[in-house]
Parts: sequence; C-alpha cells; structure tokens
Amino acid sequence: MYFAIVYIHAQNAPANFILEARTYLNSGKRFPEISLYDALPLQPLGPRDLTPENGGNYIPVPNDRSQAIKVFEFIGCRTDIPVQFRIRASSLVPARSSNFQIFYTVVGSVL
Repeated sequence: MYFAIVYIHAQNAPANFILEARTYLNSGKRFPEISLYDALPLQPLGPRDLTPENGGNYIPVPNDRSQAIKVFEFIGCRTDIPVQFRIRASSLVPARSSNFQIFYTVVGSVL
C-alpha cells in the first residue's frame, strides 16, 4: 500500500504573478478499482481516497522551489489526477510575454 503527498511550485514566474492550483476529492482513477485492502474491516491507513489540501479550494503556488506547497495526498495508486490552475489578475504584473515552469514533487512511502 502506498501513501503519497504531491507538492507543487513554480519557477521563473514574473514578480507579482499569482498562480493558484486545486484538485477535487477522489479525483483521478483509483488503481485497482477494488483492492483486498478495501474489504478489511479496519483500514489502518484509512480509505484509499484522494484528499485535496484546503478542502479543494484554490491554493497559491509559490514561485520558489524551497517553498513547494502541498496540493493533495492519497492512499493507494491513482492515475489521471486533474489539477486545475488559474491566474489571478493583477495590475502589478508587467505586460509582456513570459515563460515559467510548474514542478510537481511526489513524496511517497510504501506502508
């Protein structure tokens, strides 16, 4: 059984640029759909659910790799987990094209 936490951060975003991310409770595809673990009367790690941070509301994504923010965690295996991004408007961001990167860090453990 796996326990995974997913963190996100950006790099090279313009000053005052506000990127936010979120996902939803139990989003993505659970693999396998049904497991022997699901049938246990007492599940020591809890159910094999995906739990978004902040109740599924948008979370500001830091523009600093030393401050990556937790976006969600899950127990078991999952694929195709959608992460929705939005950019909050700000008149403080320079009006020019810019490229920035979004990084995901997955911290997992086998339990």
